[in-house]
Amino acid sequence: MYLSQPDRLLAELVRLARPGALLSILTVNPDAVAMRSGLQGRWRDTIDQLHGTAPVDGQYQLGEAHSLQAVSAFLTSAGAPVLGWHGVGIFTDHITEEIRVPNPAEIMLAEWLAGIRDPYRQIARCCHLVAQRG
Repeated sequence: MYLSQPDRLLAELVRLARPGALLSILTVNPDAVAMRSGLQGRWRDTIDQLHGTAPVDGQYQLGEAHSLQAVSAFLTSAGAPVLGWHGVGIFTDHITEEIRVPNPAEIMLAEWLAGIRDPYRQIARCCHLVAQRG
């Protein structure tokens, strides 16, 4: 997310959703902020991110990392409990050039399968949460 305090935005999102509606939230995984820079070989950025002295990732649009637990707790308290979550960008997030492969569906399937199981989803750059408004 790009907000340091997303509570008001999430509360409004839950309020605007109809009962039973699904909410899709993507947030940077604070437990894996150094993965992108590390896999790209940007060691100074990686060290600074591991020490907590660097932004989430200054190479791209700056974002805020909110823990899965914090976002889940807030959504639940706002009336939209989280049904599940998966990791996003496990194998491809760090790649900066166009990916050219004979069968792109294999990449999508590999990302999907890794994103729904531990330990892979825990090291994903982003977490995708699905919540349902009560």
